[in-house]
Amino acid sequence: MQTISGIDFGDYIMFIGEAIDATHNSEKQPLVYHDGKYWSLEPTLKPKLQQREFMQKVIEKHKKIKKKK
Repeated sequence: MQTISGIDFGDYIMFIGEAIDATHNSEKQPLVYHDGKYWSLEPTLKPKLQQREFMQKVIEKHKKIKKKK
């Protein structure tokens, strides 16, 4: 990483950088920092067709209820 600049925000400094080189280690899971927490990137599991159809019916039911109000 090569630092391009730093911006002083008073109680912290945000560094802007450029990735010069990157590698991938399949034995380690990547992390994402968002909203003050670290999150791991998990594979997304697609619900089975029966579950998706049920969820769609619930969504449609609530849309109809919302329109009536």
